Amino acid sequence: MTVTEFISALNGIANPIIDTSMLSGVKNALQTVANGSKNGNMLSSVFSDLASSAMTSMVPTVAKQIGRSFEPNVSSNYSSQDSYGARVIDKGVNKSTNWLPFLQDELSVDQWGDVNQNVGGNVAGRLAYNLLSPGYYAKAKDTSDISGVLDELYGATGSSTVYPESGIADPNVQLDDGSHRMTESEMQSYSETRGKTSYELAEELLKNADFSDLSAADKKETLGNIYSYANAAAKSDVFGDRYSMSSANQKLDELYKEYGAMGVVNYELAKNATAGDKSAGDKAQSVDALDMQNEERGYVYANLQGNDSTAMKALNQYGDVYAYYVMQMNADGITGSSKQADVAAWLNKSSLSNSDREKMYRLFCKDAKTDPFA
Repeated sequence: MTVTEFISALNGIANPIIDTSMLSGVKNALQTVANGSKNGNMLSSVFSDLASSAMTSMVPTVAKQIGRSFEPNVSSNYSSQDSYGARVIDKGVNKSTNWLPFLQDELSVDQWGDVNQNVGGNVAGRLAYNLLSPGYYAKAKDTSDISGVLDELYGATGSSTVYPESGIADPNVQLDDGSHRMTESEMQSYSETRGKTSYELAEELLKNADFSDLSAADKKETLGNIYSYANAAAKSDVFGDRYSMSSANQKLDELYKEYGAMGVVNYELAKNATAGDKSAGDKAQSVDALDMQNEERGYVYANLQGNDSTAMKALNQYGDVYAYYVMQMNADGITGSSKQADVAAWLNKSSLSNSDREKMYRLFCKDAKTDPFA
């Protein structure tokens, strides 16, 4: 067992005792270490948790539990202050007051974008639960439909990147006009959008048969790509034109807006399947082997080929199915540089209607003086 695994296990035990004692700050610190930090601020976060918890120890636990019973949701302790010292103070103030009823502002959001809820259902139920149970518990979303797959993948890879991060793990955003630490309201909006998009994409990905055939390493990479897009999409949603996506995420954003989660998933799986292909024909054959509808193969192949490709021109001018026709022709060795006679011969052997043959011939032979299908 590694040190990190030991701390994660320690973090999961004895919550009823820890959460109602002076050790709650230690528990929060353990949770910080267990969750890790990509921003290199893990140590400062630990001290921040300990310091802010010390500020709240003077408030009796019973008073906090009664106060929380009046609120259906869990408040956030996030601080947007720029300096470390100001964040410690601000976080301490938040923890000292967020149990007070009817004063909630920003709410705590989990990694899947749902607001954390206090258990009990109504005021009476929450009051009974909080007073009878010595622990403090936030009701979590049931993600059993995908958590088992992610847990298994974590066991195979040992990498926590198979899970999405909570929004609060990434508070700083690089905008076109400079670096910016999110405000409390921005963080809540960002966390909700990021988490819900991550869940939507992960759910679509994990039920796909082609995903099941990938190696553990490829599964991890594909999940990382969709989480990266969910992160970028959330920032774009909050900050609009002030935030610029990477070219890779821009492509996924176009697919998401046009085809939804399935479009993003299909593209990522096709990108993985064609990673070693060098020619258009090889890519076409790889995409054709995937478990997709022909129209899906068409738009995926067109986006893999790029904006100047014949497949993309077919997609833009005539639609998904025509991009699929281009893919079929490429798979058989017919490209934009093929002889007009070869293009015509392939079309004559195809089952396409004469009007469709005419469209395809013009796409491949745009400089032809005559059209045998006109």
